[in-house]
Amino acid sequence: MSSIAVLGTAHPHVMHVAHEIHGVPGAKLIGVYDEDPARLKEAADQLKVPAFSDLAALLALKPKLALVGSVPCDRAMLAERALRAGASVLVDKPLALSHDHLEKVKQAAKDSGKRVMVLYPYRGHPLVRAARRALREGRIGKLVRIFAAGPHKVNAPTRPAWFWHPDQNGGIFVDIGSHHIDFCCWMADQSPIWVSAIEGNFDQPNHPQFRDFGQAMMRFESGMMAHVEVDWLNPISMRNFGDTRFWLSGTKGKIELRLGDEACGHIWTEKAAGEVLAGEGPDMGQWTNQLIENLLNDRPVEIEQDEVWRTSAATLLVQKNAIG
Repeated sequence: MSSIAVLGTAHPHVMHVAHEIHGVPGAKLIGVYDEDPARLKEAADQLKVPAFSDLAALLALKPKLALVGSVPCDRAMLAERALRAGASVLVDKPLALSHDHLEKVKQAAKDSGKRVMVLYPYRGHPLVRAARRALREGRIGKLVRIFAAGPHKVNAPTRPAWFWHPDQNGGIFVDIGSHHIDFCCWMADQSPIWVSAIEGNFDQPNHPQFRDFGQAMMRFESGMMAHVEVDWLNPISMRNFGDTRFWLSGTKGKIELRLGDEACGHIWTEKAAGEVLAGEGPDMGQWTNQLIENLLNDRPVEIEQDEVWRTSAATLLVQKNAIG
C-alpha cells in the first residue's frame, strides 16, 4: 500500500484530488496537516483520516507522495519539507511565489531524487490533448500565435483573507494565469524570451492590493507570440466557475477551444473549415489519478520535470514584470 499525505487544505483543489484517491490502485491517505485548526478539523473529518497539527509528525510516517494545497505562500516550503522527508510532491498551482523559493524546491528535488509535479489540469483535458496532437501533426502549419483567456468568478463573500493579498496568493498571473502560461509554454515547447504584462483592479475597491484583470504578452525563441488574459470578472449567471478559451493560429490554419459552459473544439485547415475536434484520451479525473499512480510507483509521467520548472519560472517572470 502506497501512502499519501495531504499538506495544507486552504485551496479546495487539493481536497478534490484527495477525495478521488480511492480510484488509485494501492493508494491510501494516511493523514492531513494544516496550520489552521478549523481547516484541519474539517479536512480530517471529510477525508476520514488522522489530523496532524505537527508537520514533522506526519512526515515521519514516510508518505510516498505529498499533496500540497496550503495558502500559496507556504507551498514551496511544504514541498521542500516533503521532498527532504523522502516524498514525491504534487502541488496545486502555484508552486512558488518567488524565484528564491523555486530554487530551494529545485535543490531539494535534486538532493532527494524525488519529483515535483504541479497540477495543471488542462494538460489532461481531452480537447487540449487533441489540439496538441493536431499541432504536432502539422495540421495548422507553423505555430504563430496563442491566445489564452481565463475568466473566473470571484465569489467574493466566500473568499478567505489570504486570497486578497498578492504576498499570500502570488498575484493574478501566478494564481490563475499559471494555467494559461503553462499551456503556452507546452504548446511552444519553449520558455519565453521576452514578456510584458499589465494588471488592474476594476471591481474590488475594498481590496486595493488585489488585481482582478491582467493581460500578458510573451515572445518565444521560435518567434511565436502568446497573449494571456485572465480575470475575476466572470458573470455569476454562468454555470461554470471558469470559461477558458484557447486560440492557436498557424501558418496554414487555426484551432479554437472553449472549456466552460460549453466544451468544444474546432480546427480550420487548408482542407476543411470548422471541423469538430474530437477529444482524446481519458477524462481529467482519470488523467489525474493516473498521474498520482505513476508518481507513487516511480513511473514516468506525461509532464517532464523540466516543464514544471519552466512554467514556474515563466509565471514568476510575467508577474514580476506586471505593471499596475
